[in-house]
This record gives sequence, structure tokens and C-alpha cells, in this order.
Amino acid sequence: MASKIPLRQIIAEMIDAADQSEHQFRQLYRIGVRGCRKFNMDVYGSFKTVLLDVLPDNTVPFPKDYMDYSLLGIVNANGEAVPMTHNPDLCTLKQQYIAALGQTVDVPSVGDFFAGDLTNLNNYWLNFGFNGTGYIHLYGVGGGAYEIGQFTVDDNSRAFLLQDGYPYQTIMLEYLTDGYEAAGDDYMVDVFAVEALQSWIRWMRALDNRKKYSLSEVSYLQNLFNIQKRDAKMRLNKAVISEMQATFRRSVKLVARA
Repeated sequence: MASKIPLRQIIAEMIDAADQSEHQFRQLYRIGVRGCRKFNMDVYGSFKTVLLDVLPDNTVPFPKDYMDYSLLGIVNANGEAVPMTHNPDLCTLKQQYIAALGQTVDVPSVGDFFAGDLTNLNNYWLNFGFNGTGYIHLYGVGGGAYEIGQFTVDDNSRAFLLQDGYPYQTIMLEYLTDGYEAAGDDYMVDVFAVEALQSWIRWMRALDNRKKYSLSEVSYLQNLFNIQKRDAKMRLNKAVISEMQATFRRSVKLVARA
């Protein structure tokens, strides 16, 4: 994303532009918070990647700005994300307390997939195995993927529950944020979406105060927001010429002429 602007600054600019008093700030800010969450879902979708601690009871609390997850897993030796498997059947009432490792561990990593006893059926995750005499094909068995563990989502406790036996003290989470940033103690809005958010706030304020605004005024503000939203998406999803040229050059192949 480009540079971001705090929501407080956006509301203050709206109040100054409309020549209104500061007592409007609280109402507009609350509407703006709803707008930030909506924009993160519908307009620019701001994602974060963080490394979180795993509690002794095998749970990982949601971050404060969490809305929805896109990946929960670990990092392999190549720096690539390896996702865990979501198993909704895991019991979220689990209260078993596991002992802490009592030592500092490195960032979670995946070792050699082919290490260990390859004659074990659990190691045939690629639908073949090498046991010294060649490849053994398991016909009829799906290829699948490497299984590093399972988890489920406990919305009531606002936490992820990991399967027993998770060997690390930390886990990587990629999630959709609602726009709140603890460093600035405020919701941050992309500079390309500021005008659209302001239009949304004006529309919602008119919709919540029907006694002060006519239907035509509400409809006008809604149409204005739709235009600003379209422009914001175009600015945020812009095409970078240099990347387009690089992609085109990679697709060019040398061939012999007849």
C-alpha cells in the first residue's frame, strides 16, 4: 500500500471543511471505524503476517485487529509458508494443559520431507517412496500434501486451537486486519481511499439522521460514494508498466524461422 493517514486526521479535515464544531467528532469517528472495517473487506483488503506465541494450552489468541485468517502455519527452510490443515471437528472445549518446552527455539521450520523411515505408510504423501530398490507407487492413493498439523477456530474464545503435539513455541499467522494499528493507536486509511471513506461517512451520517436529510440527498450521497469507491479501486489496483513489460519479455520465446 501507499502511505496511510490516521482516521482522526481524516475526521478532523471533514469537520474543518464543513465548518462544523468539534462535538461532531465522536459520531463521525464511530462511523469511520465501521467504514475502515468495511473497506478492508471490500476495497483494499489489508493483510498482515505476524509470528504469534503458542500458549501452554495449545491456543493462539486472535490479534486485536483480527477479522479473518488466510493462513496459519510455519516457515520452511526456504522461507516459504507451509499451511496447517483446518479441521473443524477438533474439540474447542479441550482443557488439557501441556508442559512448556522450557527452552528457546528457533523460528519454526520444516526439515527434509524424505527424512526418516520411508517404509512407513505415513511418509507416502507424494504417492511414491524411495526405499533403496526404486520407487513404489501406491495406485489408488491420493497424492495429498505434507501434513504438519491441524487446527480449528474457536470464535467464542477468540483463539485458534492447535492439535496436540505442536512442537514449537510460535506460529505464523496471515490474517485480514480491520485497519487498526497499535503503533499509532488509530485506524489507518490508505491515501488512495481517503476520499471514498469520507463519502461513505457522509452517506452513513445522512442515512442515520433521516429527519435531517431527504431521500434525494441520501441517494445523491450514495451515488457519490459509489463513484469514489470505483476510483479508489482503480488507484489501488493500478498496473505497473515495468512489471507488465517484464512479464511480456518472459513470455517471448526464440524459434527458428522456416
